[in-house]
Amino acid sequence: MIINTPANIASLECSTGSPHLCAWKLWDNTPTFYVWETGPDTWSRLSALRYPATSNFVQFDPPIKVEYTHNDPESQ
Repeated sequence: MIINTPANIASLECSTGSPHLCAWKLWDNTPTFYVWETGPDTWSRLSALRYPATSNFVQFDPPIKVEYTHNDPESQ
């Protein structure tokens, strides 16, 4: 999935021109895209937690972004 803007769609056009799009161009030509994968293997199945009392799915916070700058020139 990508954000549907004319610029993003144009960046995916194949060298053969419109209306053909080359999905492999996502990796290099779009700043952000999302992949949803599912299948029969244990690593590609959706797993989720539910509250027993309400059957609502447990909401998780996104990962915390941490920035670290190492200033010791002696360390390699």
